[in-house]
Amino acid sequence: MKTNMKIKSIILLLLVATFFCSCEKDLFNPETVKHDTKTVTDLVIPEGFDWNMVTSVTANVSSTTNTLVSLYVDESCTEKSKAASFITTSGSVDSLPLCLPSYVKDVYLKYLKQNGEVVITKRSALNGSVSFSLPADSKQEVVTKTTKSVMTKADDLSPNYSYISYPAGSWGTLMFEDMFPTLGDYDFNDVVANYTLMLNLDYYKKVNAINVGLTINALGGDKAFDMYLQIKGLKNSNVSRIDIYDSNNGSSDNAVLVNSDNGNADVIFSFQNMMNNTNKNKGGKYLNTDSKYLTTDLNKVSFIIYFKTSINVKNLPFTSFDYFIANPDRSTEIHTKGNTSVFTSYQTASGLGKAPYTSDKGYVWAINVPYQIDHLIEGTNFLLGYPMFAEWAESGGVRGLEWYKTSTSNVMIDKKTGKQVTVNPVSKYMISM
Repeated sequence: MKTNMKIKSIILLLLVATFFCSCEKDLFNPETVKHDTKTVTDLVIPEGFDWNMVTSVTANVSSTTNTLVSLYVDESCTEKSKAASFITTSGSVDSLPLCLPSYVKDVYLKYLKQNGEVVITKRSALNGSVSFSLPADSKQEVVTKTTKSVMTKADDLSPNYSYISYPAGSWGTLMFEDMFPTLGDYDFNDVVANYTLMLNLDYYKKVNAINVGLTINALGGDKAFDMYLQIKGLKNSNVSRIDIYDSNNGSSDNAVLVNSDNGNADVIFSFQNMMNNTNKNKGGKYLNTDSKYLTTDLNKVSFIIYFKTSINVKNLPFTSFDYFIANPDRSTEIHTKGNTSVFTSYQTASGLGKAPYTSDKGYVWAINVPYQIDHLIEGTNFLLGYPMFAEWAESGGVRGLEWYKTSTSNVMIDKKTGKQVTVNPVSKYMISM
């Protein structure tokens, strides 16, 4: 009896092994890719590559009723894929700029009919705009011209709340190298932060407030840097008040206005307090870049900037929001490509390119990913964590547009369908927060 059970167990193990071997032929596993010694600084970057991972698309929605609609970047139409939500203007066409991940080909519009039926329609976004026309039987909302955003807290949103989300529906990830103007190790984990932005819209589809969220995920650099946010086009004189509604340590200093007494200057927030008072695990040199010393007690802040006068939504595109880092005396700043210095004038040095914050070989010191992604263990080759990054960068963003969704921590690619398969292996490269 024991012998038979033993034989059955062996057969079962052989069947399982055969199954996984057959799957192995159809799946691309990034962990098995041979990268040799190629690193980010070995990549050949096309001249003029902007390192941008989002695209602007104008959504035009016409309706004969005031109907609550939502726009998504994925057919699942989940909250994580929502790009905007607003009430249409009866008898008019609402035109709103959306910030979509570059890989997105279609936009999905969701609304209700009067009978409660949920309707989802799809339009191609490849020509830079999408147009939807709602039928007369779409569900009508009770709205007046005095109706504005009632947002006072993140959990107190009105069903009629109108907003545009940057990036679409979820959190983005900021990754910095801190050795500017010289090249670093390019594991992009010297400063890692997640962020979210929501433009609150009034009845006229103008922006009357901005909801900002920021979390410091990792600090893997030896140099001291503080995080900042400049909002280009929003002047200090137009700020009515700032409400901080979520802060991990209850401190109002987690988001502080800089030079607020200069009414003509752009709004700039300092997150210095969060950078200086991290809750890194005792024994670890860095914050969350050593897999042996991790903490989930992350510094974060969420706040709302209310305006005195609403701003045309077209005057606050995604590019208006410049997250950057600067050293304590603000003599060195690091921005994403093309953004100009704020506190000091940008100095061109040997090894730098024509565009601000690029090297003469086209490398950058900061990337803004429109997705919440894992970061690298300290000293790890970035290309081992994100194998498709090289294809994306060397093609100038033409191929590998979803490189950040294909990491060695959680994804394999089905060669037959091209679709991603979640496998959740234990990765020796990545840290997931």
